Amino acid sequence: LIDGRRVDVVAEGEFIERGRRVEVVKVEGNRVVSER
Repeated sequence: LIDGRRVDVVAEGEFIERGRRVEVVKVEGNRVVSER
Protein backbone atom coordinates (compact mmCIF):
# COMPACT_ATOMS: atom_id res chain seq x y z
CA LEU A 1 0.00 0.00 0.00
CA ILE A 2 1.14 3.50 -0.80
CA ASP A 3 -0.70 6.19 1.16
CA GLY A 4 -3.36 3.58 1.97
CA ARG A 5 -3.96 2.66 -1.69
CA ARG A 6 -3.11 -0.68 -3.33
CA VAL A 7 -0.70 -0.10 -6.24
CA ASP A 8 0.53 -2.59 -8.86
CA VAL A 9 4.30 -2.42 -9.25
CA VAL A 10 6.97 -3.98 -11.46
CA ALA A 11 10.02 -5.51 -9.79
CA GLU A 12 13.40 -4.35 -11.04
CA GLY A 13 15.56 -7.46 -11.00
CA GLU A 14 14.31 -10.63 -9.34
CA PHE A 15 10.87 -11.80 -8.16
CA ILE A 16 9.56 -10.26 -4.94
CA GLU A 17 7.28 -12.37 -2.75
CA ARG A 18 3.73 -11.18 -2.08
CA GLY A 19 3.37 -9.10 1.07
CA ARG A 20 7.05 -8.18 1.24
CA ARG A 21 7.93 -4.55 1.95
CA VAL A 22 9.58 -2.88 -1.06
CA GLU A 23 11.11 0.45 -1.99
CA VAL A 24 9.81 2.40 -4.99
CA VAL A 25 12.82 3.34 -7.12
CA LYS A 26 11.08 5.16 -9.99
CA VAL A 27 7.72 6.05 -11.50
CA GLU A 28 7.35 6.18 -15.29
CA GLY A 29 3.86 7.39 -16.20
CA ASN A 30 1.52 4.73 -14.77
CA ARG A 31 4.39 2.26 -14.18
CA VAL A 32 5.78 1.99 -10.65
CA VAL A 33 9.15 0.19 -10.34
CA SER A 34 10.34 -1.28 -7.05
CA GLU A 35 13.13 -3.31 -5.52
CA ARG A 36 13.55 -5.18 -2.25
